[in-house]
Amino acid sequence: MAILKRDKIPTQCVLVLFVLTSSFGLRHACAQSPQWQSEGYGTYAGAINSVVVTPTGRLIAGTIWDGFFISDDEGVSWTASNVGFVGFDNRLPTLKVIGTKIFAGTQTGLFISNDNGDTWSSSGVSGTFVRNLVEVGSNIVITTANNMLYSNDGGGSWLPVTGIGNYYMTAFTQLGTSLFGVSDNKVFVSNNNGESWSETTSISSSFLASYDIIAVGGTLICSTNIGMFQSTDVGATWVLVDNTKQYGKMSIINGDLYLGTDYGIFKSSDAGATWSLINSNLNNTPVMQFAEHNGNIFVATAKPGILFSNDNGLTWTNRDNGLVNPYINSLAARGETFIAATNHGLFVSLGSPKAWSPVPTAPLLRYTSIITVDDKFIAGTDSNGIYISEDDGLTWVNSNDNLSELSVRTLNFIGNRIWCGTQNGLFYSTDLGTTWNATSVSGMIYAVAGRDAFVYAMVPQQGMKVSTDWGSTWSNANTGLPPSFSQPVLRHMAQLGDKIYFGDPVSKKIYHTDLGSSVWTIYKNTDGIGLTTDGINLYYGPTIDEVITDSGLSTISLGFPNHLLFDRAMFMLAHNSRLYICFNSNLYTGPSSGVIYSTSISETSGISYLNPIMGKVGSTLTIVGYNLNDFPKRVFFNNMEGTVLSSSPTTWTVAIPPASGEAAIKVIVGNFELALTQKFKIIPELKSITPSEALVGSRITIEGSGLDPNVFYNIKYGLYSAGFIKPNSTGRLIATVPDIAYKGPISLITNEVSISSEEQLLILPSITDFSPKQAQAGELITITGSGFSNTPGDNTVKFNGIQAAILSNHKNTLTVMLPTGATSGLISATTHDRSVYSEQPFVALPLPTDCSWGPVQPTISQIGFYDSTFPILQSSSEGGNSWYLNGELVENDFGNYLLAINSGIYTVQINTDGCLSPLSEGFEASVLVTGIDNEKSENTIGIYPNPVGDELILDLKSIQNSELVDITIFNQLGIPVYLNKESGGKVEYIDLSHLSTGIYFIKVESPSYYSNSKLIKK
Repeated sequence: MAILKRDKIPTQCVLVLFVLTSSFGLRHACAQSPQWQSEGYGTYAGAINSVVVTPTGRLIAGTIWDGFFISDDEGVSWTASNVGFVGFDNRLPTLKVIGTKIFAGTQTGLFISNDNGDTWSSSGVSGTFVRNLVEVGSNIVITTANNMLYSNDGGGSWLPVTGIGNYYMTAFTQLGTSLFGVSDNKVFVSNNNGESWSETTSISSSFLASYDIIAVGGTLICSTNIGMFQSTDVGATWVLVDNTKQYGKMSIINGDLYLGTDYGIFKSSDAGATWSLINSNLNNTPVMQFAEHNGNIFVATAKPGILFSNDNGLTWTNRDNGLVNPYINSLAARGETFIAATNHGLFVSLGSPKAWSPVPTAPLLRYTSIITVDDKFIAGTDSNGIYISEDDGLTWVNSNDNLSELSVRTLNFIGNRIWCGTQNGLFYSTDLGTTWNATSVSGMIYAVAGRDAFVYAMVPQQGMKVSTDWGSTWSNANTGLPPSFSQPVLRHMAQLGDKIYFGDPVSKKIYHTDLGSSVWTIYKNTDGIGLTTDGINLYYGPTIDEVITDSGLSTISLGFPNHLLFDRAMFMLAHNSRLYICFNSNLYTGPSSGVIYSTSISETSGISYLNPIMGKVGSTLTIVGYNLNDFPKRVFFNNMEGTVLSSSPTTWTVAIPPASGEAAIKVIVGNFELALTQKFKIIPELKSITPSEALVGSRITIEGSGLDPNVFYNIKYGLYSAGFIKPNSTGRLIATVPDIAYKGPISLITNEVSISSEEQLLILPSITDFSPKQAQAGELITITGSGFSNTPGDNTVKFNGIQAAILSNHKNTLTVMLPTGATSGLISATTHDRSVYSEQPFVALPLPTDCSWGPVQPTISQIGFYDSTFPILQSSSEGGNSWYLNGELVENDFGNYLLAINSGIYTVQINTDGCLSPLSEGFEASVLVTGIDNEKSENTIGIYPNPVGDELILDLKSIQNSELVDITIFNQLGIPVYLNKESGGKVEYIDLSHLSTGIYFIKVESPSYYSNSKLIKK
């Protein structure tokens, strides 16, 4: 059994595997992303977990990540053999030959091969990680992720063992008729072929991790993480005999005891009493398992693959042909033919699934770059120039005519020319590589990219060069780029649309520039390793962990083959709707080696552009992209979801939700979540003003959309600025009417936006006082109030119906001359076609002494209803009216209009200069509905005090807080003097200090409630 040890496999699984002996936490920690698949080019890093020899002499190797390989020539060459493992996770295998059967414990169960490893089938133990197995007597014993099982019929059926509790056996050995197993620092023994167990002793009182146990003669030897222990009394007591040899695997071969540690392979001929390092070259070579055949030794390692020795370990060689393939420098494809340019020749794969083999007709050179042009493969070498194949790699021809520098670093096909960057200079060919032409660009060329006549070349020490005339002339193009590119690291360039992209892993940035420009800007603050394009998207990878597909407006992580974490995607190739990524590493192997993985990009979603890039709430946005056909389909603007009105795989139409400001857009397409780099600007708008006619100091509600509650707006009434105000929400703003005379729209202004309301606001005039209270014709009278116009001619003042000349206009005062013929009565002021009356009558001097002239008897008429409830009565006299209900004076009602709030007989009498008219005929008025509409609500609200002074308390707690309540206060003429919307479930305090003394009406209405009540202002 090959026990997994520290530093035995790629680094990202080390922590998990270290605790393997005491827990079973491996399954999810190293699970490979299902979207990535190996393309058959070798095994990753040569990490071999186990190796066995079958009765026919075949070698079977189980790799940590890439399944099983077989060799029929003593390990000289290897081929994959995984028939029967489709759909199963066959990583981290444990191999054991029992009779003619080969057993393989894997991540997903135990498998059996009855045909020498050609095919595999499940043994009946499935869905669990089989970590260890041993043959003892007529039984087979296995350790799984959950328990231990044994089979007494060759693996046909399995039964649980007893006596081990929750312990996990990391290794077994047989001494006489007893089977010993170790788990951490504990030793267990079974005397009935593993069917039942008992604990015998502890190796140490402190915690340690056991890795292997073996019996040599009558001595038990156990290797642990802190050294080698021995027992000479059948496991009763243990002694630490060597603390320099840790994490060891052991095997008896040709009569000697072999120990493989992380630091080399040791051999002992005296049962472990003394050891000798048999090859110092193998330091830092974690050994996983030994195997022997015909006296030859095979070692499975986590670094240089399979080691081979035919002289009892005196010398060692690698036997990994087919296991570890050469370092890849470039990859090209045409149809189903793929050719990899490697450090050790060209490798070709024809068709699918991919099976790679060396190209025998290509010289065995170091190939640095390969591209396809029309029906040709064109490959560059580091010492012998260019080779061309026109038959999919079957034959190759050297083509170096006029190519004075034969060390090729990069190739690219731009426009109708092949560009060749060498160790010293840039060349191009206009005849598909037959002949070459030198340019004026010297030095080592890292990368070349461009379109048509526009060509960019990256030259270390010199920086970026650009040509706009097919390479005839060149100039520097370094503006915006880092100052030096002298560090010898991979740099990639790509052209997409009208842009050139350049990835610099030193500054960890991707730059881009317009075709022909010499000025670069930062496109992404990320590593541009592997930067390439498929004509639609950019693809690049940070140094570790993921590959990015970038559509320009959105990026999606394609993940990573999980066991390649902390490695680098050296370069990429987009071909036939798949993205191929080459990884190169010498971290875990003796020779540098490469692997190829791929993932589908045919269904990857992306956003190309937005149309328009700004709009109002309720308008539509068109999102244009590709592969936008999965469900769910959702679009968010600042986390507020819009409605997808229509969709196709390339175009969505979305209704803009009530968001505001610069909205960050997130698009969800199936499992993809795309955060767009471009924001959508919500254009705010103002719509209604309620009430549209209001007194100075009252509150108005401005309804709109797209307002930003986090922004202060300068609120303006025409040219007048009323200061800065923040909206209550994205659709509402509540403001206090300023002390001006105004009729027009309301504007909100910031540095970036200026919007005006669709409706106009009329600020109503009001008369609060006048002085003197009595005067003769020709004397001056000052009227105090608000809402008057500053413009002469916009105001009209009348004394009991007689118009007076206005001598000065001001928003708060009007100075007038009492006209001849003026009589006592109410003063009226009219601004913007709206009239207001003084609360007290003016007395015209001198007072009359003779009332024989009148006034005449007035009459009463009804001119309509207020709120379909209260009759509106009108006197025939414009001023001096005193109103009575059922013979009693109605307080403070001197105008010629009266709102009848109670049913009864109304009369009116005129007082002019102290002369009283006869009382009018009685007029019977009927109030249609009063109080609360009980059919709508059984709830009541509190309105108090009544009469009220400056503050009214409105108790809305009986109304649900989810309901919006409309609150309106009217004067006796039915004109709103206060309007607001509040949520139910709370107490609202209303400021009425700006209202004059008199009778008002308050209406409260919500979806579940309605009332209309009389309100007296003290």
